[in-house]
Amino acid sequence: MKKISILFFLASLFIIGIGCSEEKELTSLVANGPYEITDITDTTEPTPETCNPTPIDNQLVVKYARPFSEDRKAEIREAYDVQNFKKCECADPTLELWDFGYDGEGNAVNIEQKKALTEDDPDLEETERNFIMRTTGTASYYAGETPSSFTFSSTGALLSNNKGVSIAILDTGLQLDYVDGDNDSYLYNSAANDFGCGDVEEPEISGWDFVNQDNTPSDDNGHGTIVTGLIAKSLNKLELPYNVLPVKVFDAAGKGTYFDVLCGYQFAAKKPGMDIINMSFGWCSDAENGYQLLSRFISATEAAGKIVLVASSGNKGFDNDLLPHYPSSYPQGTLLSIASMNEPLTGLADFSNYGQQSVDFAAVGENIPFKFTNEPIQLVSGTSYAAAHISAYVAYLLTKGVPVANITSEIQNHAIPLSTLGSIQYGTYIPEQ
Repeated sequence: MKKISILFFLASLFIIGIGCSEEKELTSLVANGPYEITDITDTTEPTPETCNPTPIDNQLVVKYARPFSEDRKAEIREAYDVQNFKKCECADPTLELWDFGYDGEGNAVNIEQKKALTEDDPDLEETERNFIMRTTGTASYYAGETPSSFTFSSTGALLSNNKGVSIAILDTGLQLDYVDGDNDSYLYNSAANDFGCGDVEEPEISGWDFVNQDNTPSDDNGHGTIVTGLIAKSLNKLELPYNVLPVKVFDAAGKGTYFDVLCGYQFAAKKPGMDIINMSFGWCSDAENGYQLLSRFISATEAAGKIVLVASSGNKGFDNDLLPHYPSSYPQGTLLSIASMNEPLTGLADFSNYGQQSVDFAAVGENIPFKFTNEPIQLVSGTSYAAAHISAYVAYLLTKGVPVANITSEIQNHAIPLSTLGSIQYGTYIPEQ
């Protein structure tokens, strides 16, 4: 797969993308912060100043060295004068978000100084800055009124058992009654195993909403529903058994945090029987190899050898070998980085990122028709949707018995080569299934 040898790291951009319980509500920081994120329609050449993620000035993501007791965690937080915190207990009890608050004049603490103090602490494995991400494209994909939330257990889409290929989708959630098509059951049933979020009063049904901290990962933005719908459409056409686990890590405005993505990833990766994790989002960083906690989690997934990861390459039309885009630019072998073809399938779409070492394959991703129930057909474009098509194709290969370790070579064996695709590693694309 990818073999990245980047001489320097400038920055790249965020493309589209958690804690399970918390002591203090922190989600308002996601919705209200003055964070400026470049939109897909902005053609400004990216620079470290415009494309680096925007850190939150008083927060650290913390990974404990081991699963301490709650009393011991409280002692550690007190030693660092942590004001509020957010847990990721049901996905990774060693992961927390620390918030240091503000002084009486509204000034944030010196967060880099706080981070430096943690580096030699044997009780802490890693600390990183938390930052804001935003989904690709528009603030909402719904032409009409944003659909209301509903209880996942009341829908016939919930499977009685998790048959077929299991696909987790880290995104803005899923709006079941807005997906055009048949009503066959396809939701991953969390009750079919003992690992889950929630409690007796609010148990996990299918997936989790890490933005609002509840068991209803409904989509109030639309992006996640489109990604899920494209995967479902392909697999329904092929008449293949599958199930989808919706993992909501972005809000109605398309905003989310690094911490929520980390926690959502761990939640999906630890689900019994999970086969594919789709990540149609990304960000850039001029730090070497980007943020390392997610890379470490992905390495653990790779070592287990059971899950294929599919990530969008980015929508700015630049070279990820020079301006790395994460998570698609992480080097792990089970992570596929996907570019978008143009509509006539003669080459990459103008908006698509590329990279001879950092981007693997291309797939259809420009002017794709999609219809929400009771709304007109709209055309959507982006590497997010190209990644969705590859996730569906990977599901097809896994159903045919292809081992995870052979997925890349098997895709290459069936992909279509084009001389115009020399800017991506394998120079090939997968057509719509």
